[in-house]
Amino acid sequence: MKETEYNFPGSVRHVYDIDVFEILDQLRTKLSANIDAVLPHMRDLKFIEDEEEFFFSTMKKEGIDLTENRKYRNYILPSSHNLYNTYLGWKILSMDPYKIGPLLSYQSVLFLGNDYAPKDNFLGLIEFLTYNFVKGRIFFNEFNRLEKMVEWIERNRIFQLNKAYNSDEAIEVDQTGSTEESKIRTVVMAPEFAAILVDKLKSFFPPAQHLLLYELIIKNKFTSKLSFSGNRNQLTELFKRFRYSGKITVRTNDVLATWISHHFEVVDETNKIEPLNQDTILAILKNAEKEAPKGKRILEDMAEYIVPKQRRQAKEDLELKKVQLK
Repeated sequence: MKETEYNFPGSVRHVYDIDVFEILDQLRTKLSANIDAVLPHMRDLKFIEDEEEFFFSTMKKEGIDLTENRKYRNYILPSSHNLYNTYLGWKILSMDPYKIGPLLSYQSVLFLGNDYAPKDNFLGLIEFLTYNFVKGRIFFNEFNRLEKMVEWIERNRIFQLNKAYNSDEAIEVDQTGSTEESKIRTVVMAPEFAAILVDKLKSFFPPAQHLLLYELIIKNKFTSKLSFSGNRNQLTELFKRFRYSGKITVRTNDVLATWISHHFEVVDETNKIEPLNQDTILAILKNAEKEAPKGKRILEDMAEYIVPKQRRQAKEDLELKKVQLK
C-alpha cells in the first residue's frame, strides 16, 4: 500500500482527495497549534464541530447516511457536490502549502463540474471562488498559500491557452458548406494576446456567438460568420491597427481583407445584417482616410493608434527589434 493511501471498508483514499472528515480533523489540529495566528472569529474551535454537523445533516437530507463514514473519519466528497468548493478551500488552508500545486493538478483531472463551475472550467472555480474562500480565512502568517494558488492558476492558464492555440485540430467551413483542414493560420498572434482579444471583443458580438469567437481566434476554427455590432470601418481599422502595431502577423493586406470578409458580417442599429465586401475592406486597409476616425476607434487600449506618416517607421522599428531579439 502506498504511503499516500489507506484502506477503508470499500474504498481507498489518496492524499489529494477531498476527504471531508480528514480535512476537519487536520483543520482542528492545525488551528489548535496556531491559535494566535488565526482570525478572531475562528478562534472558537466549536465552529469545526458546527461545520461537521452541518455537512452530516445536509448529506442525510440528500439520502446519504454517513454514520459509518463519520466513525472511520472517511468520506471522499464528489466534485459534483456544491459543498466541494468549501472543503477544497479548507484542505488548502490545512495542508502543506508546498503541495497545493499538486493538489490542484490532481483535482483538475477529476473535476466533474457542479452548480458553480462546469466540468471544463476548474480554473475559473479556483480563481473566482476557492481563492476568495481561502483569502477570507487565511492565517496571518500564511499568505504564501494564496501565492501557490495564483502560481498554479497562471501556469495552467498559459499551458491550456497554448495547447488550444497551437492545436492541429483546425477545421474551416467555407461558404459553400464544405469542410477542409486549415492548419496554417491566416492571422497569427501571441496566444496571450489572443485570449485578451477574445475577452474584449465579446461585447461586440451576441452571447450566442462568444464560443464561435473563441473557436475562430484561439482554435482557428470557423463554422459561421460572426455578427459584429458596429460598422465595417471600425472592425477593419482594428485589425489594421493590430497589424501595423505588430500585434498580429498577416502576409498582405489582400489576405487580411479576405479573412475579415470571410469570417465577419456587421449588424446595424436596426439589427439588419450586412455582408462585408472584400474590395471595400481592402480599400479601408489601404487608405487611411477610410479608417474609423478618432472617437469611433475601438479597443485602443490593446494597440495604440499611429498616424499614417509614422506607421512605416513603426514597422521598421518593430522589424529591427525582432532581429535584435534573435
